[in-house]
Amino acid sequence: MKEQVVLNMKRGINRTVVNSDHLPNSHVVAEQKQPLTETLRPKTCNTDGIKCMYTNTDCLTNKLDELELFFQTEGIDIAAITETLPKNKPGDEILHFDSVPGYKCLDSQNGRGVCLYIKDSIHYTRCPEYENIFLPSVFCKVVLSKEKTFLIGVVYRSPNLSDENSKDLIKQLKYVNSMSKKSGDKFVLLGDFNLPGSISRCVDSEFPARQYLKYSRKQSVFVFDILDFMVCLLVQDLS
Repeated sequence: MKEQVVLNMKRGINRTVVNSDHLPNSHVVAEQKQPLTETLRPKTCNTDGIKCMYTNTDCLTNKLDELELFFQTEGIDIAAITETLPKNKPGDEILHFDSVPGYKCLDSQNGRGVCLYIKDSIHYTRCPEYENIFLPSVFCKVVLSKEKTFLIGVVYRSPNLSDENSKDLIKQLKYVNSMSKKSGDKFVLLGDFNLPGSISRCVDSEFPARQYLKYSRKQSVFVFDILDFMVCLLVQDLS
């Protein structure tokens, strides 16, 4: 079995290597097939692998220095983060997360907030027409080469979301998935969905070949090769 890795940011970026085919129920982690290069050419990405991470920070404001160190240590290309904002942030206050050298931060400061960090050497196009259907969310199309692109999105669904807003999320998932199929782009979806029955049924129907990353507490950082995922990746908050 190939090496599988769980990274815990709160323990000072400690690494635990799991070599068993029977992982604990609380952790199902993505395989890393081979070491990924940290050096990307300025015009196109390294198509051998895009090193991506996902985490829930439960407020990012006091973790930016640690995040920068993690990016540098692990050679991260793209990072998807949920719950970037504090719970009691004033509605008119704008927080600035675009301070990590070498990365552009694309964020949505609605609700608890989400963001994507993308390495400066990677070409992308943000997709506000997808984001406007449901917030907070960030979607962008990443250019690997002239012939190869993929769509990545990060979404946060509050466990207290209204039925009406849940319908907007379902509408968003269906629309983005249909557009990715039409363009032929791989679609990688990450986030905390706190899945109720209606969202779960939508996921089952829209993403029959989905792959899940699951964890039981908001404390883990998952690092994986984004090109290993053929349809999409959903991260469900089970806490």
